[in-house]
Amino acid sequence: MTLFETIKDQDKKLGEILLEKKIIDEEQIQHVIVKSKESKTRFGETAIHLGIIDEIEFLKVLSQQQGLPYVDLKSFNIDRKALSQMDKETARKLLAVPLFEVEGMLAVGFHDPQNLNAIDEIELKIGKTIQVILCTKDQLKNVIQSSYAIEIMDENEMDDDNESSAIIELVEKIIEEAIESDASDIHIQPSEFDLDIRYRIDGVLQSIMILPHSRTRPINSRIKVMSNLDIAETRKPQDGRFKHSTPSGKAYDFRVSTYPTEFGEKTVMRILDPSKGNISLDKLGFSKINLDLWHEAIANSTGIILVTGPTGSGKSTTLYATLNLLNKPGVNILTIEDPVEYNMKGIAQGQVNEKAGMTFSAALSSMLRQDPDIIMVGEMRDVDTIELAVRAALTGHLVLSTLHTNDTTSSYSRLLDMGIDPFLITSTVRAIIAQRLIRKICTSCRKERAVNEYEQEKYGFNSGEKVFESNNDGCQNCAGNGFRGRCGIYELLIPTHSINEMINNRVSDQEIRTQAIKDNMDTLNNEAKRLALNGTTSIDEIIRVL
Repeated sequence: MTLFETIKDQDKKLGEILLEKKIIDEEQIQHVIVKSKESKTRFGETAIHLGIIDEIEFLKVLSQQQGLPYVDLKSFNIDRKALSQMDKETARKLLAVPLFEVEGMLAVGFHDPQNLNAIDEIELKIGKTIQVILCTKDQLKNVIQSSYAIEIMDENEMDDDNESSAIIELVEKIIEEAIESDASDIHIQPSEFDLDIRYRIDGVLQSIMILPHSRTRPINSRIKVMSNLDIAETRKPQDGRFKHSTPSGKAYDFRVSTYPTEFGEKTVMRILDPSKGNISLDKLGFSKINLDLWHEAIANSTGIILVTGPTGSGKSTTLYATLNLLNKPGVNILTIEDPVEYNMKGIAQGQVNEKAGMTFSAALSSMLRQDPDIIMVGEMRDVDTIELAVRAALTGHLVLSTLHTNDTTSSYSRLLDMGIDPFLITSTVRAIIAQRLIRKICTSCRKERAVNEYEQEKYGFNSGEKVFESNNDGCQNCAGNGFRGRCGIYELLIPTHSINEMINNRVSDQEIRTQAIKDNMDTLNNEAKRLALNGTTSIDEIIRVL
C-alpha cells in the first residue's frame, strides 16, 4: 500500500475537501480519475504526478481528512533522544523517522500512514505506541541522510579542536556516503541560512542533508586542504584534485571545483572510479545492430569518429570504452583531454593546460609529430582544432573526438558553420553517434501498465502494448528512488553516398535526417521506445531525457 491507497469513499471526501479549498476544480478531478484508472494508481498519487496538486498541499488535506498531524521538517527540531531509538537501516527501509516522545508515545514521521505493517514493526521493535505524523517523502529522506550521517554538535558547544575533528569527520562521511550511493558528483551549495549537500545519482541531483550556513567555510577549507588549493582565496574559482581510499582499500579520484557565490563558495566534487575506465563497449547499452556498425566504423585506419551529446551524456565513457578496444600492441594511441579522467595503460594521455599553452589545437599539432596511429581529442571546441583533426584524418590517422550537438545530423551543420569545406567533411567523417544516459527502473518495485491513447498518438506505441513505470515510493533496493543505474541510448549515423551528396549540396539538417532514417538509422526516440517496451526504463524518464 502507498500513501494514497485509500478507499473510494475516502477518495471522494478528499475530492470534496480539495474543491472546497479551491485547490482543484471539477474538470481536473475528472481528469485525475481517468488517469488514475489507466495507471491503476490512487487519486492523490495521480494528482501529484500530473502536477495538479503538490505533495504538501495534498498532505495537509489528508491530515484534515484522517485527523493526522502534518509537520514541515524543514523548520522542525528533531529530538535526538527520540531519533536514537531507531537505527538508520530501519529508517531507510520503512521511510520513517522518530521525531519526539511524549508520555511514552513515540511520534514518527511517515510518508505512508497506511503502511500498517511498518507501524507494527516499529512498535514491536521499540516497544512503544506510535503516533503517526505526516511528512513529505523528500524531507524524510533528507533527515535520514543528514541526521544519521554524523552527530553535529551545536556551534555554541564546540571548542576549536572539537570543531576541527567534527568537520574532518563530516567531510569524510559525505564522501563515503556519496561513494556508497554510487553518486557521480557531490554539490556543496550555500544559501543565505543553510548549506545544502546534494549528490548527483543516476544523473539527477538529490538533496542529502541540510547543514547550518556556518559550516560552509570550514567544510570548503577542509576540501581545499585535501585538494592543495589556496584556503585564503575565496574570490576566484579554483580547480584541484585529490585521491580517496575507502575502508575496503578501493581508490577513487576526486576532481574539485570551487565557485564564489553571494553566500559563500559553492564546491562541486566529481567522483571518478578508475575501474570504470576499463568498461567494455557491450556493457554500455548498444543495440546489437548499432554495436556491430560501431565496430565496423572504428576498424577504419583513417578518418574522424564523432561522439555527440549534451554535458553528462556519457560521451567520455564511450570514447574510453572504444579506446580500450583499439588499444593493442603495435598501435600508438595519443590523447589530449580536459582533464584526464581515467588513466589507461599503454596510451599516452595528455591534459589541457592553457596557461602553459597546452590547448587542444596546440597539443594536436604536436601529436602529429609523435607518429600516432590513433588520436583522441577530448573536444573539438574551435576551428583550429577541427581543421587539424581533418588534416590528421587525411594524412592517415584515425581521430576520435566529441562535439556538443543534440543529434547526429546537426553535427554536419556545426562543422559547416565553423568553415569546414563540405568535401573535407565527406572525405573524413566515418561515423557520428549521438547519445543520452537514461535511468533504469528498479526491477524490484516497478509497476506494469498498458499504454494510454495519448502515448499511442504521441510516441507511436500500439494499442495493448505494455510498459513499466517506476514506483514513486521506491523500495530498499533502489533506496526509495524507483530507479537504479543508468544505460546509454544511441543514434548512430554511418554516412552513405546519398548523405555525402546532400552535405556537398549543403542541404538542411532535417533533409539529411530524413535520408538517414531511410538508410535505416535507428533514432534516439526509437532506442528509448525499445527500452520502454522491454521494461528497462519508463515513458516519463524518456520524456525527461529527450
